[in-house]
Amino acid sequence: MVFSDVLFQLYSVLIILFWPVVLVVVVYAVLKLMKEQNKYLSEISEELKKNK
Repeated sequence: MVFSDVLFQLYSVLIILFWPVVLVVVVYAVLKLMKEQNKYLSEISEELKKNK
């Protein structure tokens, strides 16, 4: 019983310490994807303009 309480506290501390890191990684990944997609979309629109 005591052991599971200790484990639970340990997990709580780990989550509190690491969720900002996870959040930063997720935000960075999303921004990178959006940037890539914007580049891709702008390339497509350039091609469409050339073709007209």
